[in-house]
Amino acid sequence: MPLTLDKVVLADGSIRNVNKASYPDLFFALRGGGNNFGVITRFDVNTFSQGPMLGGMQYHDWSYRSTLSKAFEAFNINVPTDPYGALILSFAYDTTNDAYVAVTDLEYGKPVLNPPILQNFTSIPHLISTVAITNLSQLTIDIKGADPYGYRQSYWTLTMKNNADLMGKVLDIFQEVVDPLRNVTGILPAISFQPISTAMTSHFTGNALGVTAADGPTTNINLALRWSLASDDDAIQNAARSIISRSNDTAHAMGLGFRYLYQNYASHEQNVFWSYGDENLAKLRAVSKKYDPEGVFTKLQPGYFKI
Repeated sequence: MPLTLDKVVLADGSIRNVNKASYPDLFFALRGGGNNFGVITRFDVNTFSQGPMLGGMQYHDWSYRSTLSKAFEAFNINVPTDPYGALILSFAYDTTNDAYVAVTDLEYGKPVLNPPILQNFTSIPHLISTVAITNLSQLTIDIKGADPYGYRQSYWTLTMKNNADLMGKVLDIFQEVVDPLRNVTGILPAISFQPISTAMTSHFTGNALGVTAADGPTTNINLALRWSLASDDDAIQNAARSIISRSNDTAHAMGLGFRYLYQNYASHEQNVFWSYGDENLAKLRAVSKKYDPEGVFTKLQPGYFKI
C-alpha cells in the first residue's frame, strides 16, 4: 500500500502537503524517521479489497523448534514465489503448564486451505490449531485477545540473516536466560521471528531504513516480556538486555549479523537511527535542521527515538 501523501504540521506551524514530488527530502525522512519532523494529520495510501483469507495459529511442542526453524528459513527464501503467504514464528514460556511452547501464526491472503507455501508448517505435528478460512477483522480481534491489559511490558528487537542454525542458538540463549525467571509474578516471556523477505524489501525504496533486496532475506526478532510487579523490573530488563546482546554477538560471530533495528519493536536503550547506516542518519539530521532548525521535535517533544 504505497504512501502517496502526508499532510504535515511543521515546527513553525505551517501545514505542508508532502509527497515524493513536492518535498522529496521530507518525504524520505517521514518514512522511518519517527516523530522528529512534524505532526502528520493526514496520510493517503493506495488500498485494496481484502476478502476471506486463511489465518490462525498452531501450537507446537518445544521439541519441534529445530524443525520449525528450518521451515521458517525455507519460507523466507521461497515466499517471493507466492507473496500471499505470511507468518510469525514465536516461542514462549507458558507458566500455566510450566513448559516452553512454539506458536506459528499463519496467514494466506486467499481463502485457500493448506496452500503449498505454508505446508512446511502445517505438516509439523501440533497440539492445537485455529487455522481456518476467516477474515482480517477476526484475526485482529484474536491477536488482541492474546495480549490483555494491566501488565508491565518490555519490547526489544534484533535483525539477523536468515539461518535456522542461528535461530536455534538464539532459542538456547532465550531458554537459558528465562529459566531463572519462571517464578516471577505474571511472567510471559516470548521471542518471535518474523521474515523480512526480498518480496518485501524490493518495495523498500525511497525511505530511511537502509534495507534493500540486495541484503537478501533477513529475520526480525521481537523479544517481548510481560510481568506484573515493578519490583521485578530490573531482573526483567537485565534478562532482555542479555538475550539481545548475546544473540547479536552470536549472529556476528557466525557472519550472520545485520545492523537494522525495527523501530516499533525497539527498546528505548537501542540506537534505532544508527542502525539505518551513516548516510541515512546524516540525511535525517540534515532534513531536521532544514525544517526544524530550533529542534522543536527533537528537544521539546518528549518520548520515542530522537535523531
